[in-house]
Amino acid sequence: MHTTTAVSVSFLAAALVVVFLYIRVRSFKRQIKRHEEEMRHRMYELSILKEVGDRVGYSLNIKKIADVIIGSLPQFMEYGAASYMLFDSDKVLFRTDLRASVSKDFVGSIKEKMRQALGALVEREISESRIDETITGEVTVEDGPKDAGSFFNIPLVVGGKVLGIITVANTNDKQYEEGEMTLLYKIVANATGALERLERVIKTEQGKLGAMVESMSDGVVMTDKDYRIIVANPAVKKIAGIGRTGDLTMFDLIDAFSGVVDVRGKLEESLKMKKTFAVDNVILNNQVFQVFVSPVLGGEKEEVLGGL
Repeated sequence: MHTTTAVSVSFLAAALVVVFLYIRVRSFKRQIKRHEEEMRHRMYELSILKEVGDRVGYSLNIKKIADVIIGSLPQFMEYGAASYMLFDSDKVLFRTDLRASVSKDFVGSIKEKMRQALGALVEREISESRIDETITGEVTVEDGPKDAGSFFNIPLVVGGKVLGIITVANTNDKQYEEGEMTLLYKIVANATGALERLERVIKTEQGKLGAMVESMSDGVVMTDKDYRIIVANPAVKKIAGIGRTGDLTMFDLIDAFSGVVDVRGKLEESLKMKKTFAVDNVILNNQVFQVFVSPVLGGEKEEVLGGL
């Protein structure tokens, strides 16, 4: 009897040890898996932020950041469509990247959800006619899914101003876990935060440049690559005989130099050829001037940023 009891006790103790070890091993495996998942998320976050920095450089173009984020998502999560909707001058850019074959109705549904969400953020109606649509990835099919089973939105906000929205959607219900959404929110927040810091630095430098240009006796005009004037000092108005108040426009310069120098033509040629041109003996208001037209270049590839 005692022997049987002892064996039973030993067997029970051994079973308890096995159960305890099994629980410990399972717990340890869960900790390892959770740690690996956290490391994967962290590495993804760092790689995306590095890619944003490498591709955006000194640009304040939110579209580049949105393109980087959308393009990186497949390595991190499954989705039917990853999309952004951004304000761009007088239109709204809508891009959706399809990772599954869906119908045109699916794309239309996502676009409408984003249009309403973005309109709610800026508290105004976003006209359908203003939306410029681009579809990348998989092709749409007639018998594909027609509506998103799960999706979430992330606003793109820089300096308190809403610039657009990113949406991730899937055909399945309850597709996204809180960890995935939180990580993407964090990446977007870090990317837009970097943009805000860069914007502050650029505004500070623009202020310094503006103060220096204002004090120059030479007339100075700087434009962006679309020939919009971004800097013009008082001297250029005086030289060109422009008496009106307010910001100077390219039309003002064209009119002032009409029949003397083809300002717009020279600027276009300068930016296209990345070359500086000098025009001698320019007579304006009974005075003789020399006019220089040159491109403003920047970045490793010496991209044209504007004209001077």
